[in-house]
Amino acid sequence: MNLVSLRQSKAYMDEVGGVKKACIYGLGSQAAFYENVGSSSASTTQSQDCDFDTRVKEHVQEMKEEMKDEMREELCEEMKHEMQLEMQEQVDNILQEYLPILIAGLPKPPRGTPPFDTPN
Repeated sequence: MNLVSLRQSKAYMDEVGGVKKACIYGLGSQAAFYENVGSSSASTTQSQDCDFDTRVKEHVQEMKEEMKDEMREELCEEMKHEMQLEMQEQVDNILQEYLPILIAGLPKPPRGTPPFDTPN
């Protein structure tokens, strides 16, 4: 069992209320690694618990900030993509509307002389 899962399990145990009737619900046989189940004395002091709680709260806050940053990045990329699609659609609509007008306004080639004829 690695340190990360140990910390996560400890945080879980704290959230569900710790040991109840010598059981830590949700941890199963691994509960003995986290608390002195069935023991009359705990091995950690109150200050160690407080330090742990502080570290957990700091870690949770860091994770929240990282998640917010990632979500902002993803949202910005998604908005950028949608704006590009919308802009392209608007350009296409403008071209469809004004291209015939522009073509109609071009000068006509002289009659009787196709553009591919060369003078003799």
